[in-house]
Amino acid sequence: MLKDTQQKKNKTIAPDSTPKPKKTVRRIRKGLITAAVICCIAAFLAAAPVIVVSFEESYQLMYAVSPSTAQFFKPIAETSAASNVELKVISCSVQKNTVDICISVKDLSGKQFKGSVELFDSYYINTPFSCLSECSLKSYDDKTKTAVFLITLSRWNKENIQGDKLTFGLESILTGREEHDKELKIDLSSVKETDNTKNVYVSGGGNFDKIVDTQGYTTALTPGKPRKELAINGVDLTGIGYIDGQLHIQYAAAAPFENDNHGYFTLLRTGDPYDEGNNGSEMFYFFDDEKEISYCEIIYDIPQSELKNYSIYAHFTTSSCKIDGPWRVTFPIGDK
Repeated sequence: MLKDTQQKKNKTIAPDSTPKPKKTVRRIRKGLITAAVICCIAAFLAAAPVIVVSFEESYQLMYAVSPSTAQFFKPIAETSAASNVELKVISCSVQKNTVDICISVKDLSGKQFKGSVELFDSYYINTPFSCLSECSLKSYDDKTKTAVFLITLSRWNKENIQGDKLTFGLESILTGREEHDKELKIDLSSVKETDNTKNVYVSGGGNFDKIVDTQGYTTALTPGKPRKELAINGVDLTGIGYIDGQLHIQYAAAAPFENDNHGYFTLLRTGDPYDEGNNGSEMFYFFDDEKEISYCEIIYDIPQSELKNYSIYAHFTTSSCKIDGPWRVTFPIGDK
């Protein structure tokens, strides 16, 4: 059984966020055109429900124009199977402006799920109204290879939810999740200032504004050969050194969009049980398109003269298997 706090994902769903046309003399004519488009698509869906591909393409087009109309025509299908994995709606409960949906994901082969399941932030929820959503793993049974997730939706405008259909879609699943926490046997007293650096384009991170120039570039360690001290499958320690008086530690994750491997380092003062640790003041990512490797570099404000008094710990999460769908279920609100 996994804790409820694992894999909690928050999303904002705003199907009505399509930019509205400006007020012009031709406003009514545009509205008539939009209505005509909806009618044409709706007529096609009603006349040709057996053409699965055409229906899905038409549904996506209609949802972009009118979410409520698209959900009205979307047929009910409370189970979906792909890649020997079944997605199923277990229950649905409505309380005024909030709806709780319980779904299960089961490995029909019994061989693919490896100890855990996560949705890899690849799910989406189509609703006929604007809302906020949250998805969390509630349980995993390794004997039946079944994971249960709770999805909670709440309307922005606080209006009651009733009489509508929802569509839950899932693109991929990650399994084989592992947590790694270990001390690295590195002689930090040997870490020196380095000029083995390169200018890189920052693709993301945290608190990095002050180290990035106006074009989005910053100075990073030049990635080196993986060091043996980390020894975690899926991530490599590729650099450590001082740049302009600040300690930089760099790790690499290959194909991050396939495995979501990620983590960080903590520096703890040796022999001090009250030290809360230094997790770094800035962090940034840069990507090697040719090798499909994501690099993460973390910066620590620890003087070089004091570094010998610290130990370095690694905290990483890795996954060993990605299963692609897609899976789609559509169901009425409040019927379960």
